[in-house]
Amino acid sequence: MRRMKSSSPAGSSDRRISNLLDTIAEEMDLIRGDEDRVTICCNRFRDLVEHPPSAPDMDHLKKLASLFANHEGTVSSPVFTLLADITAEMKRPWPLLDIMLGAEDEELQRQALELTCQLIDAGLILVTDDVLETLGCILSMEEGLAADAGTTRCLAKSLRGFFKKRSRRQGDPLVALVFREKRTSVRMFLARLLDGEGARVSAASSRLLLGPVIYTLLKSYLDYTGAGYVDHLAISGTDRGATVSASLEKAAGEFGEKAVRDVLAQVGWEHANLGMRFQRFVKIEVSGSLPLMVSPQQAHLFTDMKEVVVGDCCVVAVAQGFSVSMEEHGAGDDDPIGRFRSLNIVHAELLGEIMDLAPLGRAKVARILGHMDRIVEDYGILFGAVSKEVRILPNVYETLKRRVLEELEKDEDGFGVNAEATRLLQMFEDPGNLGEVRTIHGLKRYLHQEGLRLGLELVDTSRSPSHSVDILLSEADGQTTLVQSICYAEFETVAERNSEPWLIYPIRIVVEGFTRQLLYGQRIFPDINAFVFGNEVHYYIAFRNHPAFLRIDYSPPQRGGMIDLQYLGVSNYELNVHPGSDLEAIQLFFRELGFDVKLDGTRVLVRYDKETSPDLGDLSTKAESLFRLVPHLMSVDWTVGSLVLDEEGKRRAAEHWAERFVCSGVLPIADILTEDRGHVIRDTFAGPSGQSVATWDGTSPYADIYSAPYPTVLLENLTARL
Repeated sequence: MRRMKSSSPAGSSDRRISNLLDTIAEEMDLIRGDEDRVTICCNRFRDLVEHPPSAPDMDHLKKLASLFANHEGTVSSPVFTLLADITAEMKRPWPLLDIMLGAEDEELQRQALELTCQLIDAGLILVTDDVLETLGCILSMEEGLAADAGTTRCLAKSLRGFFKKRSRRQGDPLVALVFREKRTSVRMFLARLLDGEGARVSAASSRLLLGPVIYTLLKSYLDYTGAGYVDHLAISGTDRGATVSASLEKAAGEFGEKAVRDVLAQVGWEHANLGMRFQRFVKIEVSGSLPLMVSPQQAHLFTDMKEVVVGDCCVVAVAQGFSVSMEEHGAGDDDPIGRFRSLNIVHAELLGEIMDLAPLGRAKVARILGHMDRIVEDYGILFGAVSKEVRILPNVYETLKRRVLEELEKDEDGFGVNAEATRLLQMFEDPGNLGEVRTIHGLKRYLHQEGLRLGLELVDTSRSPSHSVDILLSEADGQTTLVQSICYAEFETVAERNSEPWLIYPIRIVVEGFTRQLLYGQRIFPDINAFVFGNEVHYYIAFRNHPAFLRIDYSPPQRGGMIDLQYLGVSNYELNVHPGSDLEAIQLFFRELGFDVKLDGTRVLVRYDKETSPDLGDLSTKAESLFRLVPHLMSVDWTVGSLVLDEEGKRRAAEHWAERFVCSGVLPIADILTEDRGHVIRDTFAGPSGQSVATWDGTSPYADIYSAPYPTVLLENLTARL
């Protein structure tokens, strides 16, 4: 039986509860806390709390719920038991459950969700809009609790029971809510619950959700894929239904309805609700040379040519989707990505002021210092947690700024800018650290370079973008390869020659680069999250848990156009085992492609900017070549270093691969290396026991099965036919 609170003074009780909370927090912070001690504290806590809890007691209970939510150790059980007992006796327990449901640990969150279901069933939680929003947020992801069938069924049962008691309508109240609810996030949450139960969407519901016209156009695809409520919501709304139906109709007319159905079944409706495009490729085999992958129309040029064999066909489908359940990444100043983008714009504006040939007047000095004020402030906000230099940055800048202002005061007329002030503002320098900074220009340059390097640290703070692009390769033998690794968000419209591009240029070149590698045997691709701010795009590239940061400004070179890539070429976990940790091979590839590349330890710094780029077309060509190389950034040196050759043989192989990559844009490792990836295949022949290979010895002129130049007669015949 519950013991009543003793009649001790209120202040004394409050202090004792605070002390108990401190003790519980100490034990929960330990990896292996003392559960018995926590149990004793929880029992004392229970005795000291009023029934029902007073306002001060509720403050303490919220702190206890926060301890539970933020805990990752092993002593949470007594705390949960205490909170469960207290909430079961409260008239309004939701404020505590709201905190508990935010638990970082999935198992603790599951316990809180199960308790929530029990309290809903008991009539102690009124399912308001706020409750639905919180529950929807918890189940907004595709993994975790959302993937737990037992959890979703339990929650669906409790919510259905709650709403059924309050409605006289026939039918499933959760389905009715999907139709009535205005908030997209809540509709998607309810749809996930229904799909989790395995509820089928009736023809009548499908027609209502999509509209009769779109329903009729998509019915065969909906039936084939077994489209659920989430799928229907992904298609409905705005003009997505019309967009996807027109896209599927066009694709089915060219490639057949079965091909379209198969792609939809693999990628899902939410990844194809902005449409899909198909493209057929024909393999043209040229003995000893790299095969050509051409369109069927181009393949006709090779008909009856003795120098080639027209091979099998394959189909590449590209699907674009929009996640209606995912809130778009904000681009405001409070958002790190948005602030980082704004910081780079200020850097560009300031560089223009410094490099401007106009005389240095007082107004121009004020603009330069104003830009620097913003740069120093934003740099501190963005990188204060990852850079120790941020602590001394304000002093360094204020010292320089004060010296500039003192020099300005020396001019009695109040208009001139003397030589010393001009030197402090505009003199170029390239400092290696803040201690070497002597001018405003030098500080600006240092902060810009360091900011680009530290941009890698923003990867973990960026949420997933709302748009996705999937690539599916279907080969002649029926094998398929699905690449679901490209996501993007567009915050400012990119200027396009095509006023309504299906894929905006910064994303299209990623898709084209990945598609080319896919056609030539590459099967492992990094994840790319791209944030498009007009002409400036930030690409966050993840090789599993290993990040790379790429910034491209697609402006004309004299207006800031540049490419800047930075990443660690060797994972810290592989330093002792990496066979090519000197990263010579990838540097060779970058240089052959025309990039400036430097190493800082194992950090690879790649740049192409206005100093070397003559025009926007050249900059775009470089960007396109880079995305063909991106899938190989972490593997080139590992592959070269693993060859069973001496250092000279490895160098020669890397040189030939880099030269071929510049010409063809591909690195067909799967075809030119033996299965153990230790030897280069020079030739293949039929032996007594089947297919055998001859390998390159590393000393003779480099040769693999694709290293021969295309026959002159082939080029002559093609020229004649064209």
